[in-house]
Amino acid sequence: VLRIPLINGIVKDVQLNLFMRTLAVMVKRDVPLLHSLTVSNKVFQNMIIAESFSSVQAELKSGRKLSKALGKSCYMPSKAVKLLQIAERSGEVALMLDKIAKACERSSKIRLKRLMVALEPVIITVLALIVGAVVMALVMAIMQMNSVVQ
Repeated sequence: VLRIPLINGIVKDVQLNLFMRTLAVMVKRDVPLLHSLTVSNKVFQNMIIAESFSSVQAELKSGRKLSKALGKSCYMPSKAVKLLQIAERSGEVALMLDKIAKACERSSKIRLKRLMVALEPVIITVLALIVGAVVMALVMAIMQMNSVVQ
């Protein structure tokens, strides 16, 4: 799925949205960060993306900041990493995680709308061909019945 050009961005955004939103809720409720990451890693539905985030806990245990640990994943946008760095300095990590999740959600909705706009003419053309084939089959059947009667 991640190799299909029109769909990979949507999948990445949706997966990142789920992860960030789960992590934000748990951090906001004062759940320890390592436990929050354990639970948040379970929301991934794509194993490739989940694998890229699997080393985050080990990075945190070795003393790295959350932004640096998440930044090691190729699926984490660099803008989100920079925003998390600022949030770590200001102490508003939960709020920033929620904002990143909302940004991912908006991005996935925009990408999905673009995909639908791009696919709409194709869908209409395919349906028109199917209807045309059905009409032609009916006309041919009527013509054959007419030739049999005469």
